[in-house]
Amino acid sequence: MKNEMHPHLQKCSAQSPSKKRIDTSTVPGSASGAFLPVTPLKSGRKIENHISTCSWLSMEKWETARLSRRQMITTAIVVAASVVLGNRRPWAATRYPKTIKLLESARAQEMAKYYQYMAFGRKAKEEDYKGIAYLFTALAAAELIHAQNFEKILSRLDVEISRVGKPRITVAQTHDNLMKAADEEINDIDTFYPSMIAHLKPEGFHDAITFATFAWESEKQHRDILMKIQRWAPWFFEKVAKNIDEETDKYFVCQFCGSTVDEIPSDTCPICHLSSEHYRKIEYPI
Repeated sequence: MKNEMHPHLQKCSAQSPSKKRIDTSTVPGSASGAFLPVTPLKSGRKIENHISTCSWLSMEKWETARLSRRQMITTAIVVAASVVLGNRRPWAATRYPKTIKLLESARAQEMAKYYQYMAFGRKAKEEDYKGIAYLFTALAAAELIHAQNFEKILSRLDVEISRVGKPRITVAQTHDNLMKAADEEINDIDTFYPSMIAHLKPEGFHDAITFATFAWESEKQHRDILMKIQRWAPWFFEKVAKNIDEETDKYFVCQFCGSTVDEIPSDTCPICHLSSEHYRKIEYPI
């Protein structure tokens, strides 16, 4: 008695099984006893990434071939890998949702300050305040390191990193730009970073807390530099600016934490406590 072939297989029978390709990701697991209407792969033959029109699970009156041992092992590995990799992002997002949100906000803010300080530096150079232009360049370098540190932590949490767009920046006269920069640094020190660190602690991702603390301490250094200028600038700005031009020699920024100083510490960075070899001299803006 002749075996009756299912209409779907009759349609496929005109095509050579040896030329068909199977996407093993479509096979639901590697359960024992699973059947496919294909010929088992020969040793050393790779599984291609195209689905066969005949790859269906066995049913009554279907002509099938049992999965080879190699196919079953390969399928199990593919499925297991997809499960593990597919669950990494949900795991991080579920365990550290507030941490991720805070890091994204801090990264965006630090990038905005980087762009702003670079713009302020260009304005100061245009107005021939060379020392202040150099100061803004050094501050911008530190803010960029803070943003990059937050980005590294987000990457470790499997967060997709998107490009931070350049914000709209209002550039005034250098005198006013200095006042604005000082006010913003004070806000970061008194409000933004203390609040961020307090909200990071409950989820306990320690590297996020550490880098936020580094940024906080670095901003205090920025505040100290800017407030020396701000204290006298309202009445004696031109004289202060001239003194900065004459007295400013060099600025150095720690490439690990963003610490900003005018003289390299003799031993270690006062913020991250790593070797002072991590400091790099900031070049004058061209």
